[in-house]
Amino acid sequence: MFDRLLKELETIKFEVQLYKTDNISGKSRVILWLKLLSLATRDFIKILRYDVDLVSIQFFSVRNYLVSIMLAVFRVNYSISFWGSDYVSLSKRKYPFIKFILKNSKFLSFNNRDYMAECERVFSNVTKICELRFGLGLLDDIDDIVLSESSEAGVAERKKVMIGTNASPNQQHLKLIEVLDSHCELLNDFEFVFHMSYGDRRNRELVKTRLRDANFKSKVDESFYTGAELAQFRLKTDILVQLQENDALSGAMQETIYAGGVVITGSWLPYDLLRDRGISWIEVDTLNDLSDALIKAKGYRPDVNRNREIIRSVSSWKKIVIEWAEAFRSTSGIKTES
Repeated sequence: MFDRLLKELETIKFEVQLYKTDNISGKSRVILWLKLLSLATRDFIKILRYDVDLVSIQFFSVRNYLVSIMLAVFRVNYSISFWGSDYVSLSKRKYPFIKFILKNSKFLSFNNRDYMAECERVFSNVTKICELRFGLGLLDDIDDIVLSESSEAGVAERKKVMIGTNASPNQQHLKLIEVLDSHCELLNDFEFVFHMSYGDRRNRELVKTRLRDANFKSKVDESFYTGAELAQFRLKTDILVQLQENDALSGAMQETIYAGGVVITGSWLPYDLLRDRGISWIEVDTLNDLSDALIKAKGYRPDVNRNREIIRSVSSWKKIVIEWAEAFRSTSGIKTES
């Protein structure tokens, strides 16, 4: 995702340098923070060796929080791009110096308007705040398959229902299983797939254990798909149940919509960017409404052409890269090669 952004920026003559950091763990909180401080100091020293106009911090981890303090103190130009879960984590913790960090950044970016509005409210007058998202390269792969008519056609006996998009507890798998099990007599026409190729390993095992006693047809798919294989996977999904506790703007959900699938999502999720454009999907107010929504989804026909236009307008890389470039240029005086 971020690698694709770098490639797109290079196509419009931006010079970019990538510096990656990894997460670390530790049993002692004190030792963990000392490790993080040591690594952040090393990161900062390495960053200073680059001759750059701006340091773009992608995903605001604790390690990057410490780096940001150093960048602010030494007046190095930087921006912070929140990806979603990192902002949720930030809003729950009381980090010292956070307002100082945000105020001294050249700009803050979010891929979700609700988080952006909350930041403007909580950290008022800190800096320029803008909406920047990542594009979805898989849209092109889906187009290629549809145009070549190589996707497997036909009407299956059962509708394939994808429950969530990863193994994170945020997907609420266990709660959804309870809801489905309590209405299993209505669900004979569905095959439920829990796609858990990455995420929380413990939650994945809990889901597997619970599904052994479930009274509906299901399986866990741990395969990791990419490229054309992932595009086929999206095209074969009849229904996606997207009922997370919180989210920014799920790429997997957008890809499923673009591929023509029916999405069942929650009214509490901050997807106004799509709602305001008239996206065609099914919304529920509580998890308990899922069974009724599935029955409705059997005969539901989304406006696929309109949905595809909406997703393209929101997540096409050609559009996205121009927005990133303008943010970098307008806040740091970056000039591209002629």
